[in-house]
Amino acid sequence: MKKSLFLVVSVILVLIFSSSAAYSKGNTGALTSPPPVEFQLYGVFDPDHKYLDDGANTISSSSAGEVRYSGTTYASQIVDSIGVSLTLQRWTGGTWETVGNGSGSSGSDKSWFSHASGQKVTGGYYYRIKSVHWVNENGTYEQGVRYSSSLLVK
Repeated sequence: MKKSLFLVVSVILVLIFSSSAAYSKGNTGALTSPPPVEFQLYGVFDPDHKYLDDGANTISSSSAGEVRYSGTTYASQIVDSIGVSLTLQRWTGGTWETVGNGSGSSGSDKSWFSHASGQKVTGGYYYRIKSVHWVNENGTYEQGVRYSSSLLVK
C-alpha cells in the first residue's frame, strides 16, 4: 500500500512540474525555462555579526523594458561606514550571468543605507538582484549577501 501511494504521489508531482515548466515557457513569453528554486535563495547573513544586522533588495520592471532595483543595508547601531552593492543577473537557462557592472554606494555615520538603480534589459529573460551588504565599524568589516526572487521581463 505504501509503495502504491508513493508511486501515485510521484507521478502526480512529475506531471505537475512538467506541465508548469511547459506552461511557463510556452505561455509567458520566456525565452528560457524558469530558474530552479534554490535552497537559501535569499542568501545568508552570519548570525555572529556584531554590527551588520540585515539587508534587503527589490526588483521590478516597467513596460519600457527597464528593470528598477534597490537594496537597503541595516546596522545594529550607527557605524563608521555602511553600503550596498547591487548586481543585476540574467538567467540563461542554465546559469545566472552578470548583466553589466554592479552598482554600489555607501554612507558614513548611519545605521541604515539605501541605494537604487535601473537598467534597460532584453525582454524574454528572468532577472534577479544580487546585493552585497556591508558595514565597517572601528576596523571591523562585516558583509552579507542577498538574492531577490526572479522576475520575468516581457
